[in-house]
Amino acid sequence: MDEDYAKSNFTGCLSSHQEKKDRDGFTPQTLARISANMRVLSRLYMNISFTELGQFFGITKAQAESLVAEAVNTGAVNASLDQAEDLVEFHDQNNPVQQQLTFNSQIEALCVDVD
Repeated sequence: MDEDYAKSNFTGCLSSHQEKKDRDGFTPQTLARISANMRVLSRLYMNISFTELGQFFGITKAQAESLVAEAVNTGAVNASLDQAEDLVEFHDQNNPVQQQLTFNSQIEALCVDVD
């Protein structure tokens, strides 16, 4: 099915309050899609730049930074923002890479303590 056709049919079924845009120009459906995808990204990536995140979602770097900050503030995503490095650093404890890095740092700290 053509994606534009499906989107236009879906959009035609929405009530007027569902089509309302917030101050940043996003509809509730767009925000829900971005939020869900951000949670998925937090499990796939340890970090990602605001620019790359914006490209992934089809929004600007500033919008991506604002949405990540909001997701962190509401607890939807466990991450920290590094504006100096232009990065979002995800802290997902279920991420196997993150688990390995945590384990490695704990072993390193133990070795330093023993030494």
